[in-house]
Amino acid sequence: MLRVVFSADFNQGTLNGNCGNIDRFKWARDKPGKAMFFVGWVHLQSEVQDPAINNQLGASTPNTIPMYDDGTNGDEVAGDNIWTVTFDIPRTPGKVLRIGYKYTWGTFGAQWSGSEEWPGNSRILEVVDDNADNIVWRRDVFGDEATNKDNSNLNLTGNGTITWTTDLHGCGTPESHENQYDNTAAAVAHNTCKCHPVPTPKAVGPINRACTTP
Repeated sequence: MLRVVFSADFNQGTLNGNCGNIDRFKWARDKPGKAMFFVGWVHLQSEVQDPAINNQLGASTPNTIPMYDDGTNGDEVAGDNIWTVTFDIPRTPGKVLRIGYKYTWGTFGAQWSGSEEWPGNSRILEVVDDNADNIVWRRDVFGDEATNKDNSNLNLTGNGTITWTTDLHGCGTPESHENQYDNTAAAVAHNTCKCHPVPTPKAVGPINRACTTP
């Protein structure tokens, strides 16, 4: 098993992958009672095609998997507007899991319209543990269209599309991996718009299993 952690920074003034400002409500609409949700699926280009994992991630159905900003379930600081969700996902030896996902600012059971970061396109994550801490931690900024967005990507160094191997910021790892580029308040030193080593989350540890003997 591998622990996969997603954090979405929803703070006003947090920067995008071009180190520019983000309009959080370019596509999503704000109103009282809304919260952050995660929606994911097993990508069609994944070497692992497991219906159970697909369902665990939300099976492309928006506003059903809540994220947390209350200091529980892997969230580091209650009330800091950085929302977190964790998944314990089976490892498949010799194969790489690829995930499509995005975040929604909505209410439970609501439709895509008015809640998603952007319509149509998605974020991509290749589940690879780059820093060997037995955790894959993807730190994102809600509405950032200049990082791991697959199509209509607005990063000024790219061509509008990224693949699983695209390194937009020259950090040494693909944009689809645990991100080293720091434009989130969830990073060690946030909003520096520079490459940093992949951090390990403080509020969640790796999966530990008791050793058994025959």
